[in-house]
Amino acid sequence: MKQLSSSNICQVQSTYNAHQLLPSAKQMLSMLKKYLVLALQTTAPLCAMIHNPHINMLYIEKNTEFIQKEISSYFSPPAILSDFKVDAQHYDRSPTCCGSNQLEKKKPQSSILVDIFGGEQMVNNLTFEIQDYLRTSNEGPKTDVLNYWFSIISIYPLLAAMARCFLAIPATSSPSESVFSQCKTVVGPHHGRISAESIENLLCLKEWYYSMGTLDPMPYNENDQLYYINESLYLNSP
Repeated sequence: MKQLSSSNICQVQSTYNAHQLLPSAKQMLSMLKKYLVLALQTTAPLCAMIHNPHINMLYIEKNTEFIQKEISSYFSPPAILSDFKVDAQHYDRSPTCCGSNQLEKKKPQSSILVDIFGGEQMVNNLTFEIQDYLRTSNEGPKTDVLNYWFSIISIYPLLAAMARCFLAIPATSSPSESVFSQCKTVVGPHHGRISAESIENLLCLKEWYYSMGTLDPMPYNENDQLYYINESLYLNSP
């Protein structure tokens, strides 16, 4: 992004004074804080932060005092890490978890040894993967997050599977927003990978939910007025 020159800054200062900018700035901060408070109360954003090699637990622990003071006093890195480990259990496919009798007896290697000996795959142990990953230093800003996890999938196969879920980019946003919000229907081939037919099916499902109050099939009987309406529409259809 092009930096503002001194002349542009002076022009902005001459156009707006502090009394005009402060209310807008306070409103922006209030909206951001509201979003962050809600985000920090759910597991998914926190798991995504830990899986981000730019952030990891190191950045979270470093800024704990600021977050507790400015955003949420209930923010606790130990609690976050505990929730992360609980969620990670859903992706545990290690021999210990699956009850395999053919456990490898060799001692797990560190990521340094794996790097030295050509990326030999490590023992699938979720606890060890988490401990070893959290000991790594944060990556630089030029590191691509998805490429990072792809490159170390042989070292952290279980965490990589978890990262694929929490860091996955949705195929589209506009159609889903039109389906699950009160805005107008947005249907078009340029909005993503969801086909027009799939969007129409989702819209039908949404209208069904709004009218019925549930997604469970409702049995109709012959005394139900809706039954006769549907029957009439079926008979009159071409």
